[in-house]
Amino acid sequence: MNTRRRQPVLIVTGFLIVGLVVLVGVFRSTEPVYRGAPLSLWLDGTMSRRGVPWQEQREVWDSVGPEALPWLVRFVGLQEGMADRKYHEWYYKQPPSQQPSYLPKPRLWQKRTARYNAAQILARLAPGTEYEDRALDSLLPSGFRDRDAPVWFHLLGSFTNSGERVVPVLITGLTNPVTFEASLGSLEKFGTAGSPRLLEMALKESGFVRPAELALEKIDPERYQELLRVRFNAAP
Repeated sequence: MNTRRRQPVLIVTGFLIVGLVVLVGVFRSTEPVYRGAPLSLWLDGTMSRRGVPWQEQREVWDSVGPEALPWLVRFVGLQEGMADRKYHEWYYKQPPSQQPSYLPKPRLWQKRTARYNAAQILARLAPGTEYEDRALDSLLPSGFRDRDAPVWFHLLGSFTNSGERVVPVLITGLTNPVTFEASLGSLEKFGTAGSPRLLEMALKESGFVRPAELALEKIDPERYQELLRVRFNAAP
């Protein structure tokens, strides 16, 4: 078999192996079904493409309850594999007329959409339940480098029972202009839990942009006044 023919075969083989591993992981927990369709089809845009009205899709999302938590935790925790990304890149590098019809079209964007929507439902259902820690295990490593990173930081604000895990992550989000607002909004839900660390950071800040100081002023006015006193006394 020449190199040109071998390349698609190797790519598809790798893709199928990874896909099989993913499917085994997900279906250890049975995927729930709503109105005759698996939840993933409601989340990845498939039902929209089938012409299901948006209102009905919204009703299904809102009807998802604790029964879906085992599947949601596993699904959100799945990281897209390198094989998925490479196959997606390779497939769409081909001109449309040369994209091989005998190979399945990549579904990377659908998977990302489904995972993104599943994360929002997980953040609604998991806090205060036995699945809270496992939900955070799925959410914390996820999505922070994506264009939707602000949404992931926003979702963490739902986990107010888990401040020890969540607050440090939210504080890191303050240092990125893209995630500052979402991180601050979530951090406010934890009261003054982040104040000691924010004060420590603010004392080291210089220049025009001071995210820790801005956050401290919003979250803990008393500690903010302490910061101002320290700065005033340190001024020459």
